[in-house]
Amino acid sequence: MLDRTCALRGLWLMGCLVTADARGILLDLYRFVLAIFVVQAHVPWEGGSGPLSQHAVFSFYVLSGFLMTLILNETYGFGPGHFVRFWTNRFLRLYPAYFIVIAITALHIWLVSPLTQLHSTVGLPEGVYGWIANVTMFGMAGLEISLRPAINFIPNAWSLSVELFCYVLLSIYFARTRQRALALLLIGIVITGTQLIRVTVAAPPNYDMSNHYNVLQAGIIPFAAGSLAYFYRQSALLRFSPARLSLLLLLWAVNCALAHFFAYHQFVSGLYVAVAINVVLVPMMFGYDVANRPARWMKVLGGISYPVFISHILIGTLVVRYSGFLRPGMGLLLATLAATIGFSLLVHLGVERRIETLRAAIKRRRWVSSFAWQSRSGAAPALPAE
Repeated sequence: MLDRTCALRGLWLMGCLVTADARGILLDLYRFVLAIFVVQAHVPWEGGSGPLSQHAVFSFYVLSGFLMTLILNETYGFGPGHFVRFWTNRFLRLYPAYFIVIAITALHIWLVSPLTQLHSTVGLPEGVYGWIANVTMFGMAGLEISLRPAINFIPNAWSLSVELFCYVLLSIYFARTRQRALALLLIGIVITGTQLIRVTVAAPPNYDMSNHYNVLQAGIIPFAAGSLAYFYRQSALLRFSPARLSLLLLLWAVNCALAHFFAYHQFVSGLYVAVAINVVLVPMMFGYDVANRPARWMKVLGGISYPVFISHILIGTLVVRYSGFLRPGMGLLLATLAATIGFSLLVHLGVERRIETLRAAIKRRRWVSSFAWQSRSGAAPALPAE
């Protein structure tokens, strides 16, 4: 019997996106819901779903591949100066909220007590490498799971290392043309395919999932697929229609449900089916949002998805420690969600919004007069995609 709870969650996602009354919020709502799907897997409650979170992470990768290719081609361009602008804005986008979360975590551990109530791997990093990896985000994931630091401020921050690794690949070469994006996809297929053939034949426990999920190369296929989706975004297959969107979201839910029924689909094939679904789903939602631009306040949903993603384990642990929710259950999940969303709103509105002026100036090449920027395209992206 298929996991009914997982299927209902997927159908709920479909309903949220298809019936949204506010115009132009599909992609931001999608990002927010994906972040919530990650949260539910890290908070102990009776309906927790690992595949739901794993498919959400791979969906994020496709989304990032699409958006990074968009802004590299339509906002920043390529070349040394453009590379500096792109990475300066990547730093300003990712690190302020990240530093807030690790600062709170470190101070609590140093001054109050450990924060291992939900996850035993939360703690002060071990050794010089562990500290460098945790502070920079680079090194939180490696080519093998054994290279990942054992103790981290943010246990799920390994996926940020995967994102940064793929940003490097796209920004230095592969996002410039569809041929290069296709080449990156083929590289990812060769690397990942070799691993998957081995685990399919040998069938180790959980099909050695950590070594094709929690590693740097795990992002290559979904990022390259998202990049290719950008180049083909005008094709008829990727155009928005309510019926097509409903079908894709239903497939998303079914794919997740099947992962609870078949072990191989849970640990291997389901991840790449999620990639294929998102290759069509992401540009379709993006195209809808371009045609139906949302009010600025609607962007808050998408804006808080990143703080939700990086802070929920810390906030959930603090909820357990200070609120009395000592038992796993729906109450703990709802309390964690409410506190995490509240915290994320504070970070987004109080910190990230204040940085937007500087980031906008960098996009417009007004931040350093001594550089003679040569822009490939003077057009701004159709949406503030970052």
